[in-house]
Parts: sequence; C-alpha cells; structure tokens
Amino acid sequence: MIGLLGRSVFGTLPTYLAVCAVLLGAQLIYVLIGFGAGMIAVGALAMLLPSLQDSVVVLMLVNMPVELFVALSARQHVDRRTLISVGSGLLVGAPLGSLGLRFADPRLALFGLGLFLLLVAATFLLLPAKQLRWPFWAGLPVGLLAGAFGSMFSAAGPTLVLYFRLAGASKDTFRGSLMALFFVNSCLRLISYAAVGLFDPRRLLSALLLVPVILLGAWLGNAIQMRLSQSTFERLVLAALVCIGGLLLGRAL
Repeated sequence: MIGLLGRSVFGTLPTYLAVCAVLLGAQLIYVLIGFGAGMIAVGALAMLLPSLQDSVVVLMLVNMPVELFVALSARQHVDRRTLISVGSGLLVGAPLGSLGLRFADPRLALFGLGLFLLLVAATFLLLPAKQLRWPFWAGLPVGLLAGAFGSMFSAAGPTLVLYFRLAGASKDTFRGSLMALFFVNSCLRLISYAAVGLFDPRRLLSALLLVPVILLGAWLGNAIQMRLSQSTFERLVLAALVCIGGLLLGRAL
C-alpha cells in the first residue's frame, strides 16, 4: 500500500487518509442536499494535494460512476428541452475550462477558485424566492459557464442549481436533469482533459485508490439518518464554502 501511495498524487499515508476523510464528507453532503459536494471537495483537496490539476482530475474520475448511476436511475424525470439547451453550452464551456486548468497560472487559479466559492456562498444566501420561465436560449450561457467552471474547478453545480432553482423545477426534475447534465459535462471533460494532456499514471492510480472510499461514502450517506434540518445543513455547507474560499485566497496571495 505504501508503495502504491508513493506512485500516486498522495505521496504519504497521512495525506491519503486526509483525502479519504474529505471525500467521505463530500459524499454525505451530496446525498443529503444534492449540491456543494464538488465545490467543498475540490477546495479542500487543493490544500492537500500538490496542484489544483491533481484535485480536479482525480475528483472527476471518481465521481463519474456515481453520476452515471444516478442519471440512469432518474432518467424518466430529465427535462429534455433543458438537456439540449444547456448541453449545447457545455460543449463549448468544458473545452475552454480544460484549457484554463492546463495552462492557467496555478496561483491565479487558486485565487479564482477561492473567490468563486465566496461568490457562490453569497449568491445562495441572497437568492430571491421567485420563479422564472427561462427561454430556450438562456440554457446556452448557463451551460457555457457551468462547463467552464466544471472543467477548471469541478464546480459545474452552482450555475446549474441556480438555473433550476429559479425555474421552480420539481424535486424529481431537478435531480434527474442535474445528474444527466453532470454526467454529460464529465464526459466532455474526460475528452478535453485527454486532449490537453491532463491524464497521467499518477492521477489514474490515485482515482483507483479512492474508489472504495467513494463507495463507502455513498453507502454511509444512504444509511445514516442525520437530525439536522435541511436549512441548518445548507447553512453549514455555505459556512464551509466561506471558510475554504477564504483559506484558498490566503494561500494564493
């Protein structure tokens, strides 16, 4: 095991265990509230792993099987009109974000991620409680932003969640459509990352080493009944986003 860790992005057992703890927490967040997991995970991993590229690529690889399973199980609730409009934007945004992850200055990328997390937390706190009827074309810029942020920071969720939440989507439509778009985005990222040279044996091995942790986290998320209300737990997630965003800004400066 120690020998395998030496050939991964973790390097040491303490780092591997810390990453496992982060991903367990991220899976619980995902099961309980449906958003925030990717942002918190990539923010925390960026403070543990050698580079932001390591964090984003490894996280995408371990999340793809879960996204596929959820998307297939909820396929009857997918809003196909939204899937087409937002998916068209993802086709452009994902490759652009991949180029940014590959070639952007690491300190600037960390600063951007920290600022992005703080803006997401502020947006959810100030989100108006009203419903909009989006025109078809509105999905294009939403998909472009979600694809770019997803490729650069594993953070496609905030833009898409805002889109569905303001549209007043039902719980089933929200979950099915969001997971379908997440999986489409991950497939586009997979191709884009390969094209710009972001895959290497260290990152692939690291993802394989984390598969048992992801499975355990998914099982725990379904098995544990937490006594926090939905609103309280969402406030805790927002607080975590603020803390991690602030720490990343401090690290980048």
